[in-house]
Amino acid sequence: MMEWNAMEGRIGRTILRLPPGLLKLLSGGSRQNESGFELDPRIQMGLLLVRIHKATENLNPVEARRQLSGLLGHFDLPAQSVARIENLSVPGEQNRRIPIRLYAPTMEARPLPTMLYFHGGGFVIGDLETNDAMLRSLVIQTGLAIVSVDYRLAPEHPYPAAIEDAQTVYRWLLAHGAELGLDTRRMGLGGDSAGGNICLNLCMKARRKRWPRPAFQVLVYPWTDLGNSAIADSSMIELAAGYGLTGAMLDYFRRHAFAASADFEDPLVSPVHAKKADLKAMPPTLIQVCGFDPLRDQGIRLARCMQEAGAAVQIRAYESLIHGSINLARSVPEARKLIQELGHYLLEVV
Repeated sequence: MMEWNAMEGRIGRTILRLPPGLLKLLSGGSRQNESGFELDPRIQMGLLLVRIHKATENLNPVEARRQLSGLLGHFDLPAQSVARIENLSVPGEQNRRIPIRLYAPTMEARPLPTMLYFHGGGFVIGDLETNDAMLRSLVIQTGLAIVSVDYRLAPEHPYPAAIEDAQTVYRWLLAHGAELGLDTRRMGLGGDSAGGNICLNLCMKARRKRWPRPAFQVLVYPWTDLGNSAIADSSMIELAAGYGLTGAMLDYFRRHAFAASADFEDPLVSPVHAKKADLKAMPPTLIQVCGFDPLRDQGIRLARCMQEAGAAVQIRAYESLIHGSINLARSVPEARKLIQELGHYLLEVV
């Protein structure tokens, strides 16, 4: 199986090196969204190639995780060498350990500004390997240390298990981060998709519990609205099928991660509904959205609500990309740009 996965990746990367015009022709011609922006032809061809795999919503969670693991690395940035990478764990409740991975650009014993990072995957899939290559790249670009969290996943550990693990790791690092060479006064948060949701929740909890506020947060196509208002978004209506993340997949994640009685309008579940005071208290924030992502409009709505509340927020759109594009940066130039601009923001804010 591993040999087939490697071969599939090589074949896919070779195909995506074909001229963009030819890729567009082979994959059915130009695809544009309602705003007139064109889907990157490499992504368009990639979406066609990935049809050989079952849709996530047609797999059980264990199979979905296994499929994601097999696809990782096909189109990611090459994994670069980093001076220091350590797999560690943080003590959780009931004698559990929460796995984390520490990346640092140097072995020197000096405190480094830090980003605590939460991967995406709808609270159901993903692990420390999901964004490994991207995080290595950011460490090299920025000189920051990054701590990636392997929080518990549903349905084995339904919501709010992931949130509880995030809080535990954050508070543990505040107390012990200096022992790892981290400057906790300059420790912020980052996350993509459901990981962005975790960041927002953690910021609100920090305010309510009077914990030290994160220094910043970077949210990559965050999942900010799990409730009914998301259904009315133009991006959800237009892009609910055919662009990687689908409406059916979002339903699958909600169904596996949350109890049937869950209140999806609760601001701690859907941060786009947060009170003005909570939004105003957010740290400096970067929100990145993609033109062909059904979550695009809820990310924009959150940015506008934060701006109206008086928070320091920047929003940047990558019009030719889909949800999950940080894992396509080897083959797609605009996906590399998204990661590079995330790094530029980190350099500005720390």
